[in-house]
Amino acid sequence: INPGLHEACSQTLSAMRSNPQLQGAVTSWPAIFEVMQLIVNHITPWHQDPGGYPEAYDCLLNLGNCQEARLDI
Repeated sequence: INPGLHEACSQTLSAMRSNPQLQGAVTSWPAIFEVMQLIVNHITPWHQDPGGYPEAYDCLLNLGNCQEARLDI
């Protein structure tokens, strides 16, 4: 999603693979970007991510039959 961030994370994981003390952590790391939040049938309170970067993206996936769903951004 963000090429610069993807490249930086890829280089970090590569460096971790070459460090014997960190190799175990890298093998259990399934993806470069691995933040996920699951909200099921819930109204969430208003919130924002103060640690986010304007250059980064948040992805939203809606699954199911949502006839009365509402998303305010």
